[in-house]
Amino acid sequence: MSYNILGITPGHNGSVALVSDGKLVFYLEEERLSRIKYDGNPLKSILYLLSKYEINELIITGVHERFIPKTPPPPISQDVYSHLIKKYQSNLVTIPFWDKHHLSHASNAFYNSGFDKAAVLVIDAVGSTHLFNNVFIEETESIFSFEYPNNVITHYKSYNNHSNLNYKNNKINISSNCNITKTYEGITQLFKWNSQESGKTMGLSSYGQLNKNIPKLFTSGKGNPNYFQSVYGAGAVTNFNLEIDPKEWHYNASKITQYEKDLAYHIQTESEKEVFKLVEKTLDLTKLDKIACAGGYFLNCVCNYKLLKKFPNIEFYFDPASHDGGNSVGAALYRWYEHSKDTTIRPRKTLYNGPQYTQDQLINSIKKYVN
Repeated sequence: MSYNILGITPGHNGSVALVSDGKLVFYLEEERLSRIKYDGNPLKSILYLLSKYEINELIITGVHERFIPKTPPPPISQDVYSHLIKKYQSNLVTIPFWDKHHLSHASNAFYNSGFDKAAVLVIDAVGSTHLFNNVFIEETESIFSFEYPNNVITHYKSYNNHSNLNYKNNKINISSNCNITKTYEGITQLFKWNSQESGKTMGLSSYGQLNKNIPKLFTSGKGNPNYFQSVYGAGAVTNFNLEIDPKEWHYNASKITQYEKDLAYHIQTESEKEVFKLVEKTLDLTKLDKIACAGGYFLNCVCNYKLLKKFPNIEFYFDPASHDGGNSVGAALYRWYEHSKDTTIRPRKTLYNGPQYTQDQLINSIKKYVN
C-alpha cells in the first residue's frame, strides 16, 4: 500500500498537495473549487482528496501556529484540518510545520528542480514568525543549500519586524525597514491593487522609464524608510502622492499618467538589482552553481529572465508555484524525504496535478454560460 502524505497551506493561496511514495500526484489551490480568489482555507480540497485517497500523514505549513484555525473543546482543541480528516480517517498523524515557511518554499523549489545538490534562494514578503529578544520577527529572505535526501544547511536569514529592532551579523539580518517584496507590494497597493497582484505592477513597468523626480526606492537592501513603512503581513504603506486615483485608470488606460508608469519601472528595476545582490550572496556563501528559487518574488518573470542573462554560467530553477500555494508541495516532499531517506530525484514535469474532467463534464460546464 502506498504511503500518502498530505501537505496543506492555510492562508492566502490556500492549497493541498498529496505526495504518494515520494511522487507528487495531486496539487490544487482552494480557489479553484470555491471560486473565491485567494481562498485560504482548503476545506473543499481536503474533502475531495479524502474521497479518493487514504491519508497517512498530514503536514501543515503556514506562518505561525496562532493563525491555524482551531476547533473548540470538548473533548480537545485541535486544528480544524486534522479534526476534519480524523472524522474520516481516525489514525491520521499530524505534523506541525507552520514555523518553517521558508523551508517549505525551499523544499518545493529543490525537490522539483531535478538538481541533486543546489543552493536555494527564497525571497518572500513574510514567512514564519519567530521570537528574537522578545520581539516577533518575520522571515523575508533565506539562503539554503540542499542535498538528498534531506540534508539542509541554512546559510543566511533576513527578517522584518515592527518594533524598530535592528540587528545584523554574517548569518542574520533583522531590520524594521521594508524588505524587497513588501516594498514592491507597497507600490502595488499604492496603485489600488491587492498586494497579491504585483504582476500588474510588473506589466505596467514595461511602459515606464527612468525618472529623475522619483527618489531612490531602496537603501542598504531595504525599502527606503523615508517612503515605505512596513505593515504586519503583506504590503507596505507609502507616502507617494499620485495626481489621479488609480481606480480611474484601472478600466480606462487613457487616464494613466507617465508618472505611474515610471514609478512601476523604478520599483521593477531597483528591486531587480537587490535580487542580483542576493544571488551573488548565495553564490558566495554556498559555492554552488545551481540555484533553485522560490518565494512570492520569483513569480516576477521579468526579473527571472534577467537573472538568466546576467548569470549565464549559473543553472537556475524557478518554481512555477513560487507563491505560498506551493508550500503544501514543499512541506509534503520534505516530510517524505525525511521519513523515507529516499534519494530518488523526481523533477517536476507537469503543472496539471488537479482534478481530472471528462469531455462531457467540460461541455456541460460550458453550456451553463452559453445563451
